[in-house]
Amino acid sequence: MRGDILASLAAHPFVLLFGALVAYYEGALLLRAHGRGRVSSTPAVVFAFALLAFSLLRNVLLICLHIDPLGDHIGYWSVHEWRP
Repeated sequence: MRGDILASLAAHPFVLLFGALVAYYEGALLLRAHGRGRVSSTPAVVFAFALLAFSLLRNVLLICLHIDPLGDHIGYWSVHEWRP
């Protein structure tokens, strides 16, 4: 809520990809309304798999390997030592 757009995009990079996906579908629907084109579900499927893979990878890195790319959980990990 500080208004730092670059930090927000670093924390949630899929916002840009979701925006591109929405723009694709809006453009495809406009072309379809004018009788020139069709709407494919492939970009939505690719987006869903990429989001799932990114979420799993980020959580595995954070929880299992203690790699915090943003550095916002350093206080938690310094207090709670993780033991396998």
